[in-house]
Amino acid sequence: MAISFGDTWWGKQWLGALNRIDYSNRLPRGKSYANKGAVTSIKIKGNQIEAKVQGTRKTPYKVNIVVPPYFEEDISVFMKEIKSNPLVLAKLLNRELPQELMEVAERNGIKIFPSEWQDIKLNCSCPDWAVPCKHLAAVIYIIANEIDKNPFLVFKLHGFDILEHLKEMKDMIETEEKQSVLNLSKMTLPVKKAATAKRDTAVAAKGAGKGNTVKEAHAEFVPDEEAITNLDFSVIPDLSQRIISLFPQKTLFFNGDFHKLLSMYYRSKIKSLAKPGEENGDISFLKEIRNSKITVILNPEGSASVRYEHPHDDPRDITLAELCQVLQETSPKHIRNYSVSYTALYYVFHFCRRLLKQGAVLPQLVEDEEGRFRIRWIPALIDKEVKIVFDLLCKIVPPDICLLVVGRKDRRTNRILSGEENLKSLCACLLDFYFKSDELPKLNLGNISAVSHNEKVARLFFLSSPLHFDAFTEKEIPNSIQVWLNRFNIARKEIAPILAVDERNDLFDNVFDCRVLVEDKNRPFDAPIELKEFLSDESQAGSHFELIKDLAMLAEYMPELQEVIKEKGHTAIRFDNHSVVDILQKTLPALELFGIRILLPKSLRQILKPQVSFKVKNKKLKSYLSIDELLDFDWRIALGEHLVTEEEFKKLAVNAGKLVRIKDSYTLMTEDEIKKVIKSLSSSHDMSSLKLLQSALSGEYNGAKVEVDDDVRKEINKLLHVKDIPVPESLRATLRPYQLRGYSWMYKNARLGFGSLLADDMGLGKTLQVITVLLKFKSDGCLKNQPALVVVPTTLLSNWEKEIQRFAPDLNVFIYYGSDRKFDVKAVKKQDVVITSYGMVRSDVNVLKKQAWYTVIIDEAQNIKNNETAQTKAVKQLKAKVRIAMSGTPVENRLSEYWSIFDFSNTGYLGNLSFFTEYFAKPIELNKDRKKLDSFHKVTQPFLLRREKTDKTIISDLPDKIENNRYCVLSPEQISLYKQTVEENLMSVEESDGMERQGLVLKLLSALKQICNHPSQYLKKDEFAPSLSGKTEMLLQLLDNIYESGEKVLIFSQYAEMGAMLLHIIHAHFNKKALFLHGGCTRKQRDEMVDDFQSRPDADTFILSLKAGGTGLNLTAAANVIHFDLWWNPAVEAQATDRAFRIGQKKNVMVYRFITQNTLEEKIDAMMQSKKELAGMTIKTGESWIGNLSDKDLKDLITLTTNS
Repeated sequence: MAISFGDTWWGKQWLGALNRIDYSNRLPRGKSYANKGAVTSIKIKGNQIEAKVQGTRKTPYKVNIVVPPYFEEDISVFMKEIKSNPLVLAKLLNRELPQELMEVAERNGIKIFPSEWQDIKLNCSCPDWAVPCKHLAAVIYIIANEIDKNPFLVFKLHGFDILEHLKEMKDMIETEEKQSVLNLSKMTLPVKKAATAKRDTAVAAKGAGKGNTVKEAHAEFVPDEEAITNLDFSVIPDLSQRIISLFPQKTLFFNGDFHKLLSMYYRSKIKSLAKPGEENGDISFLKEIRNSKITVILNPEGSASVRYEHPHDDPRDITLAELCQVLQETSPKHIRNYSVSYTALYYVFHFCRRLLKQGAVLPQLVEDEEGRFRIRWIPALIDKEVKIVFDLLCKIVPPDICLLVVGRKDRRTNRILSGEENLKSLCACLLDFYFKSDELPKLNLGNISAVSHNEKVARLFFLSSPLHFDAFTEKEIPNSIQVWLNRFNIARKEIAPILAVDERNDLFDNVFDCRVLVEDKNRPFDAPIELKEFLSDESQAGSHFELIKDLAMLAEYMPELQEVIKEKGHTAIRFDNHSVVDILQKTLPALELFGIRILLPKSLRQILKPQVSFKVKNKKLKSYLSIDELLDFDWRIALGEHLVTEEEFKKLAVNAGKLVRIKDSYTLMTEDEIKKVIKSLSSSHDMSSLKLLQSALSGEYNGAKVEVDDDVRKEINKLLHVKDIPVPESLRATLRPYQLRGYSWMYKNARLGFGSLLADDMGLGKTLQVITVLLKFKSDGCLKNQPALVVVPTTLLSNWEKEIQRFAPDLNVFIYYGSDRKFDVKAVKKQDVVITSYGMVRSDVNVLKKQAWYTVIIDEAQNIKNNETAQTKAVKQLKAKVRIAMSGTPVENRLSEYWSIFDFSNTGYLGNLSFFTEYFAKPIELNKDRKKLDSFHKVTQPFLLRREKTDKTIISDLPDKIENNRYCVLSPEQISLYKQTVEENLMSVEESDGMERQGLVLKLLSALKQICNHPSQYLKKDEFAPSLSGKTEMLLQLLDNIYESGEKVLIFSQYAEMGAMLLHIIHAHFNKKALFLHGGCTRKQRDEMVDDFQSRPDADTFILSLKAGGTGLNLTAAANVIHFDLWWNPAVEAQATDRAFRIGQKKNVMVYRFITQNTLEEKIDAMMQSKKELAGMTIKTGESWIGNLSDKDLKDLITLTTNS
């Protein structure tokens, strides 16, 4: 592809003289010389051009061209026109040669361009007798190409520097021939060498990221929690077509259709994002970076590396590709548990992915310290929604997350980017990673490499490496690109135009006026003024030309502005309701992207589009079982807040293609939109009752408003509002107010025919609330011959049995579990409650699904979060009139998991998994779509109840410490070893007395406690399987809930060897490195562990031996305390618990006491609870009192009961 010379009308005029030459064979050869780069150098000195052209000889030929200079009178003619016609000046400042100047020159007999060769003096040192020769012609072609890029050059060749004359004008214009290009090195702060990883997670001063000093930039940073909550990537609109439309069709820096090339490149990159990304192999080892301080290091060459630093470890480097893969694979449900920098990177990463998907990115030209240029892609901050999200991200990104490498190669240093450039550079780094290629694009536009500078421009935009533009034919390219991009900087200027649209009503139709106003951003409280007033204000003279230049650029998209400029604002633009359509739909949105404020009357701020909707009404049934059976509907068409019938819509449709007023708004319907709506109505099928209920609750259907009649609204209010239901008299507990609400809510739903998902935080008493409901069902006679089935994890079987015995002894309970289990239908029907495990349901589903249950209740409902497992499928096959699910983990950020649970409690209500994922889960989890989240809350509000311990309305009902006994069941291995140890040692105890006997008793006591902990602790083996111990299985199940809730935990054991075993088990099961404080730790190690636990998000588990960690520590980061084994000394236990519950603790603390059922642990605890004097004795003597028990009492205490 050859260079296209004379692409502009003024470039063509320069070449016009060639058309009058007789030696036609010289022209193609001269153009060929120019194309192949034969012109080796060009210098312009005043009105002379000196060049060297490589011919057939070794030494280049010397070419000299002299252009006749203008006289002062000529210059005055031009300046008079420029001063008097703002449009002429505006075009000049936008690097466009106005036709008006050509007309002025012709009227005054002044030549801008040579009309024949005699108009310029030409000389070449070649032996060719012809003038011009091919060498002269080649230089003329090259000059034409430069004049295309810079029309000021043609005047400079006449000795007339327009820009210099403009600067000398009375009303000074601040402009330069060389455009300002961003240099990042000038936007940096030095890095404080002492900065460490701890700064990333420590408590910090507010606003640390806003400072401009080194000290401020390094202030310990804490992200703005409100900003994180308010993030919503879904508001970023699809800008791909709108942004491309803003770029002019022709450019002065690329020979060919660069607009088409850029458009196709945009589309190809957006399309590629929909495909799964390439993986870099196993990156599981990189997951530790999630808890590290991360820094992105930007190199001058445009590449980036990533450094992560884990506390107490040396920094390590990874590639940007590896970081992106880890971020891509990170689930949102745990994101708030990671380091500040990783959390920030996660949100910025998904922000950038959304920008790319929506085409909301812009190119920006950057120059480095060595005079090299590169294009980086940045967020389209010209869009107000993108800017809002960007500003929120600025509040959560650490101020030194990016470091820029500056300086020459031999003296390079890292510097922090100041202000919002920190985030902008981070975004550019991620956007370039996805948007740029490893090779030039192949987009069916011919060979872009055929022209040397074309290839350079393509490399600049689509590859990463920076480039020099030093050759004469290239020097104007960066300038031309910057002029091309300057249109996106209008809104940043202090003086900016505003377009105001006014509505005028005449006798027959609506008419709209568009006026140009001007705002001064230095005076934000002043109202904008009319353009004519601004241009007549001499005090603003220095800003007149800059504003006119911007208006002239805007006139490319709205030609009507040319007349406004020419008349200096003394005229307005008028549109009728036909012509205004394109203005409102295309022109104004395009100008708004430049950041131009558009002032619209209220009636035009949202043009209504037709959407299919319906009216929800009452079926007028005399009786119904549930609300959803009551609902019926009629189709409607929604026009914003207005709903019309099909007949009314067809009457409006006759006005297709123009604005039609509806009350205080306007609607605009195209022929295609009308056909689509009518077709949708004619092909619409019946709406499911559950979908009607959802729409009635949310008030919308596919984004369109839904009308709900008064009768239905009354029934909906019954569903949404809960009245307190009296608790059964036989309940042996007093419900706290929030527990009473939860019980009443579940009972109300059951009576209306719906299931419930109780998702209260751990520790808020979900079990007690459900037991109260079961007792109410019994008092209502609902459980007669159709008992309740409660499905729980194996570790909770005993806890449920004991809780029912404690709070509702009137309920008959049957445990269906064990190898000798039998399901006697007649016997089961006599029970009120059957408790079984998930494993039993999975294996015995064919037995259990035959029974007609009144209610099926599942605890720890996350056990069915995976819809494809056999366990989940089995649970969902159980038949019941009422289903209740219980889960203590948060709902947000794990919606895909909650779908399966909700599908159990209210089958089909949220549609199938595929629909739910696309409609709710992905928009909410990945894009933080607040509208979808609000819709989700509305449709699930009646059936999902979640209260959090941090909720002030709940916290007032709670004690500061909540104690909870967790009863563990011995494994078969524990039972065998326990019995054997009792049998082997009891006889020796009975045969001894005095101190010897007491010593043997305490030794036996310790052995049995170790067996209850884990057989391997007693046997001193390295077999750490959790299944060998009921306690370790209980611990893992409890920790899973704690980690899912993003909380921290202290685990106490009186045995250091048990602590070491738990360290191994937790790491093997959760891949977590728990902290472990024991007697062998140094003071330094202890202090480091305490500091890490208090400050690092990933340090969420602290194992402490009771002696080493029982006193003197402040561990208020913990919201949970687990006593893995008990000392049976309330004072010692309280001291350990108070490591978390002390001054500075802002959370309610959950205390879990692990007690092995039917062993000495349960019996001693029961004795202590019932005998206060015994509890007092243990405070004084510890466990030694047990050594004084009689042989019979001791045997009763340590012997396993038969049902173990």
